[in-house]
Amino acid sequence: MCRKWVYLISFVSVLSFFSSASADLIAYWPLNGDAMDMADSHHGTLVGGASFVVDASRGMVLSVDGVNGHVEVPHSSDMVFSSTASYTIMAWAYLEALPGSWQTVMAKSRDQGTHYGIWITDSGEWMGGGWENRGSSAVTHAWVHIAYVQDGDAGTGVTYINGAVDWSGGTRDGTGAGNFWIGGAASVTEFLRGMIDEVRVYNHALTQEEIQIVMLSGAEGYPYSSSPVPKDGALHTETWASLSWRAGDFAVSHNVYFGESFEDVNNGTADTFRGNQSLAYFVVGF
Repeated sequence: MCRKWVYLISFVSVLSFFSSASADLIAYWPLNGDAMDMADSHHGTLVGGASFVVDASRGMVLSVDGVNGHVEVPHSSDMVFSSTASYTIMAWAYLEALPGSWQTVMAKSRDQGTHYGIWITDSGEWMGGGWENRGSSAVTHAWVHIAYVQDGDAGTGVTYINGAVDWSGGTRDGTGAGNFWIGGAASVTEFLRGMIDEVRVYNHALTQEEIQIVMLSGAEGYPYSSSPVPKDGALHTETWASLSWRAGDFAVSHNVYFGESFEDVNNGTADTFRGNQSLAYFVVGF
């Protein structure tokens, strides 16, 4: 048996906006003229006072009237998350007004009690997850990126505003079988008056760095592979290693480079290339 240092596992994503998406990105609605899901098949329908408008800073976006306008997406089991599950939801939102009543950026199963989503509360605060997770005061007439991350393993729920932690607390049960709404919530008058763009649902807990990258990268999402197992610099005592990683959003395959020289792996020299993988794992021998 030999003992070797795993200096670096470097992954280069092959990106395609027209191929199968990463399994980790459950749904992605760019909202640039339709309510189609670009990650899978969770296609939505415009309802009531919902339309698409051209915004000076973000281009084509969803506009909702605060009365009944919203996008409705049929229930899907892969968007159901228990209190022990991990997931991330995020969007860009622009508020026209704070009328003193609840407004919804997105919500799943609001009509069933066991729901999750992102709201502006009746007192004008951002709220991720649900119930009384009240964060900072919302502002009007400005685009804001908001994300809610539930880490089931850690037992935490965290709301991020423009990539910074805004509120943190516990998890919640989101196992309802109701539909997913954008700009409103089923069975209640919690409609948002303003605009929404780039709505995403992930089935894992994004890190703060990953949220910031998605926020800044727009339609490209999180383009890089991440979270290698074993971690960079790990001491491995076996004569083989099973490597795994989280795929980049919209990645269809990955080039795997593995070796004992950080410089060689980082430069992608020929003798460190271990093949192109369509799956997010690889077995290598020493």
